[in-house]
Amino acid sequence: MKRTISVLAVLLCMVLFRFIPAPAGLTASAMQVLGIFTGALILWMTISIDWPSMLVLAALVTVPELTMNSVLAASLGNSTVALMCPLPLDPGGCAPTRSCVTEPYLWRSPS
Repeated sequence: MKRTISVLAVLLCMVLFRFIPAPAGLTASAMQVLGIFTGALILWMTISIDWPSMLVLAALVTVPELTMNSVLAASLGNSTVALMCPLPLDPGGCAPTRSCVTEPYLWRSPS
């Protein structure tokens, strides 16, 4: 129940931030983006990384100056994402049984 209320409060923050009067030099769209990322930071720190990140992409599409193509090209079309995608497929890199602490020979250089 507590988690549901906090998620709803963050979503409300993301939506209503656009209607807060912007300080000098910021537009309403900039305030909306600021609200989206403020909500995302809260969700990243309290809930998880995965679905809040997808929520950010969906929320950025609601900004009038941004389109679906530009958001996807800037996020999923980035070369860093293409580099990171194969990492979970590495069977030895993230194995929970292998550790440099419990198996010190893993970090020793060959002699």
